[in-house]
Amino acid sequence: MLLDDLMPVYDINEVHWTAVQAPPESIFHAIKEVTPAEILLLRTLVAIRSLPSLLMGKGGLPGLPFASTKPFLEQALAAGFVLLAEAPSREMVLGIVGQFWKPSGGLLPRIGSAQEFTAFDNPGYAKAALNFYIDSRVGHSSSILRTETRVHIPDAASRRRFRVYWSLIYPGSALIRKMWIRAIKRRAERSRVLYESVESQSTGFPAISRRSEVDRPIVLIHGIKGSHLAQTYDDSFDVIYSGVQKAFESIWDIELDEAGEVEKDIRDVISVMRIEVLAYGELLGRLRKKFPGNPVYIFRYDWRLDNKHNALKLREFLQYLRKKTHGSSFRFVAHSMGGLILAAFLRLDPPRHLPLVDRAVLAAPPLHGAPKAMSALIIGEASLFSLNSSEAFRKIARTFPSVYQLVPGYRGAWDHHDADADIWNLHYWQRRVVLDGRPEETYKERDELMHRHLERAREFHSKDLIDFDALEEGERKKYIVLYGRGERTLVKIAVKPENSTKEIANFFDFDAEGNYSMEGDGTVPVVSALRFSRLTHHKIDLENQAKWWLPTTWDDAAKMWLAGFHGGFLALDKVQGIVVDWLGGKDVQPSWSSKIVP
Repeated sequence: MLLDDLMPVYDINEVHWTAVQAPPESIFHAIKEVTPAEILLLRTLVAIRSLPSLLMGKGGLPGLPFASTKPFLEQALAAGFVLLAEAPSREMVLGIVGQFWKPSGGLLPRIGSAQEFTAFDNPGYAKAALNFYIDSRVGHSSSILRTETRVHIPDAASRRRFRVYWSLIYPGSALIRKMWIRAIKRRAERSRVLYESVESQSTGFPAISRRSEVDRPIVLIHGIKGSHLAQTYDDSFDVIYSGVQKAFESIWDIELDEAGEVEKDIRDVISVMRIEVLAYGELLGRLRKKFPGNPVYIFRYDWRLDNKHNALKLREFLQYLRKKTHGSSFRFVAHSMGGLILAAFLRLDPPRHLPLVDRAVLAAPPLHGAPKAMSALIIGEASLFSLNSSEAFRKIARTFPSVYQLVPGYRGAWDHHDADADIWNLHYWQRRVVLDGRPEETYKERDELMHRHLERAREFHSKDLIDFDALEEGERKKYIVLYGRGERTLVKIAVKPENSTKEIANFFDFDAEGNYSMEGDGTVPVVSALRFSRLTHHKIDLENQAKWWLPTTWDDAAKMWLAGFHGGFLALDKVQGIVVDWLGGKDVQPSWSSKIVP
């Protein structure tokens, strides 16, 4: 790309892309001709950016306000941007230099050429380059339009100022660029439709509709609690659960019925919305940058439901994508419980489904469950779902089939006082002997519910997952398991005959010595991730936890906020590098000492 020549070194970048059903010539023309009136929210967002300058009596940013019907690119060039390079119908690069963190933008006199831009390295300033790149390799009359912004700040003091500024304006900046390329897409596709209509009328034959042919699209399958749940019964679309927002007053809206299939309250209709950006956003951007001609799709699913149900939904989703892209196979990134869904999908119909996998990464997969799920069911482990009320979550979690399917099935998952105890048999689980004032019928209903879900979980682990170890070597080589160790992890549960007050039988002593180990990522024990020993495995070893949790940058603070090592697994640079290499066809050697140095 021309952008690589003009700014090979940068401190911050931002990438957005969209598929456009139009030839490169139409897209390039649309880039030049699209107007502010076509770019949704542009005037509002730019006006917000101008407020500090206006309040200080400096008249707003240079070049504002924009004229609605004049090409936006032309007005941007007049306001201070410089056209650095252009390859017709392929790429265009703009540049600008300034002190962007200042209310007025702190723009320098115009840079006169690409040579002046690349040579500029004055302390106290930042230089930014923005490109539009058209990748026409995806098929006839179909292209990928990609825009990337790179910023380089030569000195540390200015870099700190810019990062603070960037953290504040990034959401608006990203939204402007998304709306900009969508406006370009709409204009380019309108011009294509007009051209095909004229072509049809002039020849007497209908214009031929050609669809993209995309080779090996990438599909991300997020983990448990990896997507937002919202109330869609009315038109409010209130988010009931997300990583940064929990509507505690209505958290009961996500409770399921006895079958674990629909919401318990007839007035609740909960739908899956966007994924957790802090957990997956950086990886998605990196994949789209590395593989610009290959769309990266997100399989959003309701993580409360049975994993086999979601495997069937994944099959429907892939059928849709095959019709859309004409692709014959896919590359997968499956995080946490997403690994169980992928394994269940393959088990549905191995002869048909195994060939659909070109390569796959199973990242921190609880292939044999995790004792933390039992903690959530028994004491309402708040950290698993970030809810304030463990009492509330204990009751709600017991209605989620997916949580039972995370109950660990490996040998040694519990140290039960009865050596013959079956972990899938509720009889051996903790229960009250002395009632605590609630009706006995309440406990019977709870026990019936848990019994059904545990029996179904037993079936899921014994029958509904593909046996990767039984696959032929050529098939096994498509998969890699990335797992973490080095964080304190609940690896087993000590079960005593009773508690100290003799009110509880089969007492789950979560504080017993030996329950915890560093052989895990804080949620998934190593032994669970390594259920299928004949797959390729690569260990990510977390060292120096004190440094890991020290929020020295905005990225570190975001990772600290996530659910530990496990929840932020795919946000780690080391992990992302391995994912990109594996999906790109590089072999990753099995490793037992790969380490992250914070």
